Amino acid sequence: MQIFQVKLGLESLSCTRARPSDAGIIAALYRDVYAGDYPCPELFTEEGMREYLDSVHSGVHTVRISFDGTLVGVLSCQVNRARRFGYFRGGMLRPEYRGRIATRQLFQDLFQQFIIEFAPLVDYFYGENRTGNCAFHSILEQLGFYAFSVMPNKDIFFGERETECIHALYMKDPPPDSWQLTPLAARTASRVLGSPVAPVSLDRSDAISHIHKIPGISWQVDVSSKGTHTYLHVHGKLGSLNAEVCPASRNAEAIAIDADSPRAYATLVVELLREASRQKLEYLEILAPATNRHDQQILEMLGFWPTGFLPYWHVPGESRKQDAVMYVRNFPSDLPLRPPQYTPDSNYLWGLMPPLMVKVPPKQTERGLDVVDCPHAEVDNF
Repeated sequence: MQIFQVKLGLESLSCTRARPSDAGIIAALYRDVYAGDYPCPELFTEEGMREYLDSVHSGVHTVRISFDGTLVGVLSCQVNRARRFGYFRGGMLRPEYRGRIATRQLFQDLFQQFIIEFAPLVDYFYGENRTGNCAFHSILEQLGFYAFSVMPNKDIFFGERETECIHALYMKDPPPDSWQLTPLAARTASRVLGSPVAPVSLDRSDAISHIHKIPGISWQVDVSSKGTHTYLHVHGKLGSLNAEVCPASRNAEAIAIDADSPRAYATLVVELLREASRQKLEYLEILAPATNRHDQQILEMLGFWPTGFLPYWHVPGESRKQDAVMYVRNFPSDLPLRPPQYTPDSNYLWGLMPPLMVKVPPKQTERGLDVVDCPHAEVDNF
């Protein structure tokens, strides 16, 4: 069993690599910490957790954190060797142990050791981090991570819709790409990259014509289920769309679109919107290549908003990594919205939010975006 070295000097604290045989106690930890609200509810079950901890097949490497012999927390890194990225997920600590141990130093050490171990296998590491608490943001930023995208009200935790953001750390500078960005996408890229990005000229009538010609293309829509997730497959002679739907969070992501023309692309997105309405989804996200202004313009015409710019990214459905624009679309929810918190370094994310979610004084509305300098905030979970 691999032992992770931490610098806290506590004999009662141990960090060891988890095994599938630990599935029962780690699933119980997930149930206790998340109180039943988690985007991957299969991890509440011993069977689902056992598959997750089988690193040979899942690529997930998990460290179990024990204090006085009791499991109190975990941290996982999922390594995709084929596409060369590492994904940090499932970082948590039981609430009653927060403050009893130096949790910030603990997680910083664990993140650092994962990075050292897997750096030769990946081009970048990233995490989708909750914004209800910004302690993990601060830890990652101290390790060199940077916030590249925000996903407004993406998931559900503790009965509230919560915004998430993507922090990433590149092992080397991403290769240059030839961008063709709409004015909205260029504005987003400029804010993320911290330097002006010029847009291309667009003919608005082109996108309108693609959308108006939708009635001439028919698609077959198939919906299947596996475990706790639903999979949407829209297909026809002119292309296909695949999406992963999480009923627990009422969202769809990992949306891959393969279309032989802008018109086909537009009609596939319209079918996605129809299915989202039928399934009562409240959040959609699509990554559009930074080299394809037509896809970007069509998404904007159909109500999506650019909320991030991800260099050299694993775009669903694409065979090679490329620069991408994150587009999201939110729908009304009957759940309360948890106000996001940001560190000073990620404060700029409020400027990427859709127009109806711009920063306002938090006392006036729950949509306010609190900016919190949290070097000493207690670690929650992400």
